[in-house]
Amino acid sequence: EAYLGCLKISDEINASNKLTTSILRGLEYSPGGQFCGCSGRNFIVTAGGLISACDEVTSLDQAGGDTFIFGDVTDGGIAFNEKAYNKLVGLSAEKASKCLNCFALYICRGGCPLSKVLCSRDLFHDEGPDCEGIKKSILKYLWYLAETEPDIGEA
Repeated sequence: EAYLGCLKISDEINASNKLTTSILRGLEYSPGGQFCGCSGRNFIVTAGGLISACDEVTSLDQAGGDTFIFGDVTDGGIAFNEKAYNKLVGLSAEKASKCLNCFALYICRGGCPLSKVLCSRDLFHDEGPDCEGIKKSILKYLWYLAETEPDIGEA
């Protein structure tokens, strides 16, 4: 409810918001089903020389370090863990059994991979820890759009 209140204010001052973009993008089919660049698009070199798929994971000691870090830059070159990288490339909500029949599949895209790891959920099969809240928010937002933007579905 608080978000919708803020949304009304942002509409009044003509400011954009990320949820609108995500939902409208999700209403159009786009293949891939990735929540973020962790699925093989990110190649983040940390200050310590580690290569991570997640900008939140910068150390092997962190939760998720063994999942998202797939390389190391050293004076001798780059140590690249191809197996770890290829596992991340396969990360997609389209492959998550608990997401396949969800109406929000292409909006939430399975949720944040790191949040799944932090909550001890299966990165490749479980829904994210915020799944139910996201679905409720999307439904409320779609009703809001239907009330405030009657032409939104027209091309």
